[in-house]
Amino acid sequence: MLAALYFVDFLSVRYGIPGHRPTFGSVQVQTMYAVRQKNNRIEYSLGDIVTQTCVRSLFPQMGYVPCWYLAGHKTRQINIGWIGRGVGGAACATAPECGRRYWTARETPVVGLFTPLTDAVTA
Repeated sequence: MLAALYFVDFLSVRYGIPGHRPTFGSVQVQTMYAVRQKNNRIEYSLGDIVTQTCVRSLFPQMGYVPCWYLAGHKTRQINIGWIGRGVGGAACATAPECGRRYWTARETPVVGLFTPLTDAVTA
């Protein structure tokens, strides 16, 4: 049943059914950066407002998020901080004997590429 609904949604997007409606839309999205500091505090800073393309459908199609979903989620948070928690995983987050690797985002327009700053072992 769900597969049939997805297929009908795909055909609607692909062929503009009904009545050659617009397939794509756009929504203004506010970017917010959440930067984890070395003392485990989080600093928030606002980024630019970006126009994001969306698809007018029930499900994600053609690599785009549906407009109804994006209209309800107009703030995009990008988390920047440490990637790994050290040797012990989640239990190691507060243990002083665990080693931690701190990371920062590169100064490029591509979000998600990270460069190690230091290999710090807290004692």
